[in-house]
This record gives sequence, structure tokens and C-alpha cells, in this order.
Amino acid sequence: PVVKSDYFGAVPADRLKVTPEAVLFRADNHYRSKIGISQRRVKNVLGSIDFEAGVLTLVSFTMPDDPTKVDYINNMWQVPQAHPPEGSDVPRDLLALQYSDSAPVAPPALPSRLRAVPALDTSRATAHRYIVFSQGLINGKRMDMDRVDERARLGATEIWQVENVVGMDHPFHLHGFQFQILDRNGVPEPFRAWKDMMDVRGHESARFVVRFDDYPGKWMYHCHILDHEDHGMMGILEVTPTRR
Repeated sequence: PVVKSDYFGAVPADRLKVTPEAVLFRADNHYRSKIGISQRRVKNVLGSIDFEAGVLTLVSFTMPDDPTKVDYINNMWQVPQAHPPEGSDVPRDLLALQYSDSAPVAPPALPSRLRAVPALDTSRATAHRYIVFSQGLINGKRMDMDRVDERARLGATEIWQVENVVGMDHPFHLHGFQFQILDRNGVPEPFRAWKDMMDVRGHESARFVVRFDDYPGKWMYHCHILDHEDHGMMGILEVTPTRR
């Protein structure tokens, strides 16, 4: 078949339509379903449309010369499988839970006042940087260990804006330094805190202020979803001492 669609039983006709040009699949929170397309048939363009929000997202990606020669996770649902390591749907032991009949442990009392976090002075920012998260790319590029993507001076204060142009969340993580989130889509962050990671929701733009107080050298920033960073959604920041 062009599409494998019987993982959870047959997908209703109003949710799946196969045409010569495309596969149309309706996904929402009201029906559990899943489809699979073999690497022999898959195209290099994916798209989604949110009719309520009026948002159309198109993603183009590079295909190997011969997709059938590349290892892909298979789309079989049967258990057991002949080759379990190739499947994503094979049950695996992750953790063991233990319980007892003892009385619940009383939660610790929260302090009436949290630790004070002094605000970084945004008026001292010497640079404003713009980072775009798309599907698998940062500023249109994949990770290259031999490339420096951003350069900053030791001791500098900077404001970074991270924009997510696709519909899924992309958590932004910066190694080596802490920052303070300023706002999301122009709405000020409700409280001040030190962060080294912030979730940038789908079609959201978030700004933070950071000061490179210490630790010169090369540092990573990346999407904190494991398979996204594994596919190259990372960049390199180099912090250099100020010239005397």
C-alpha cells in the first residue's frame, strides 16, 4: 500500500486521503492514529495547516540519493519482530515503580520569599542577535564543528532573540552561561530567574539577556530535543577576551 494506516485500526476516510500528488492526514487531539510511508515513496516536502490559526507550515529537507539504501526505523507494529532494533514500537523496560502502605511523606514547606535575582542591565547590551529555529536547522544551517556561528567578547552583555518558525516546540539551550528571559511575543516574562534553557513554543519568539562574565572559549547552543540535536540542530558560540 502507499500508506500503512492500520497501527490502531483503520483510519476513517474523513481523516486520510491518498491522492497521486500527496497524502492528506488529519491529526488532532480527538482521535489516536498513525501513518507510515516507505522511504521509497516519501517526498522531500512536508506541510501542515492550522485552519483555526490560519497558519501554513511547509518544510523542505534533503533526501539521500537512494533512500532505500539508508537505515530507517521500520513501520511494523507486530510484536515480537524479527529485527527488534529496527523498530520504534517494541516495548522496552524503562523503570520500575515501588509503592508501600506507609503514610504519605509530607511535602516540605515552601519559603515565603525566594532568592533575589538581580536584573541584568539591558541598556548595557552591546549586541542583539537573532536566532531562527526551523525544522532541523538553526539560521538555515546544520551543525559544523569547524564553523563558528556567533562571536562575543568576554564581559559583554547581549540580547538574543530566538524565533521558532515551525509548529512544534524547540527548547533552546546555551552551554556555559545563564541568562534571564525578557519576553515572549512581546509579553514580559512574569518573574525573573536564571536560566540556561527556555522552551520556545511553536511560532513563538522569545528574547533573553545574557552576560558573558567568565569562561572564554567555544560553547554550544542547540535545540534540547535529543534527535533534533543529533541531526545537527546546533551552533557554536565563541567568547573571546577583550583586546587590551
